[in-house]
Amino acid sequence: MSKAYLHFTLGPVQGFVSQARRTRDFWAGSFLLSWLTANAMKAVQDAGGTIVMPSVDGDELLLRVKAKRGQGPTIGSLPNNFIAQVPVDFDGNVAVDAVQQAWKSLADHVWIGDHLKEAGVNPALWDQQIEHFWDMAWVIADSEDAGVLAQRKNWRSYMPPESLGDKCTMMGEWQELSDATRPNPTTTTESFGVRSSK
Repeated sequence: MSKAYLHFTLGPVQGFVSQARRTRDFWAGSFLLSWLTANAMKAVQDAGGTIVMPSVDGDELLLRVKAKRGQGPTIGSLPNNFIAQVPVDFDGNVAVDAVQQAWKSLADHVWIGDHLKEAGVNPALWDQQIEHFWDMAWVIADSEDAGVLAQRKNWRSYMPPESLGDKCTMMGEWQELSDATRPNPTTTTESFGVRSSK
């Protein structure tokens, strides 16, 4: 293989953004996906890759992620997938690890800033959901043809963690974070003075 190309994608997109309830939620979800992609792009560039698609010359968000200082943009300017020309022996997990590291750092800020421990959020459940939230796929190929990534995505290898408790009312496939157990229906009815036929 004379040239190697990394094809990378980050999701879920439709399911994630569609759960927004307000315009600011749509903006935040879109921006978050773009920001995480920028972190993946930076890691690929740092490891010797060159972004081929999309054009990122002068992209404010990517420049901000690289500089780690200054006023950042308010618009997510990058898509959730990209192609980069990379060394033949390139490991695509460089991009995956960069996304996970940025996501974990953000989650840690939310945990502390929103006082989630004091609010009753289960820390083990929080960590599990943070670790397994994003669905990422990558392929190293000898061409820029995006069809190879589509084939990889058809494997459907993403497996979210098993959720046993009550589901979140906003994101129904995830367990709600308090990890509270429901009252036992056999003991609850009589304690409220309710009787039912046997």
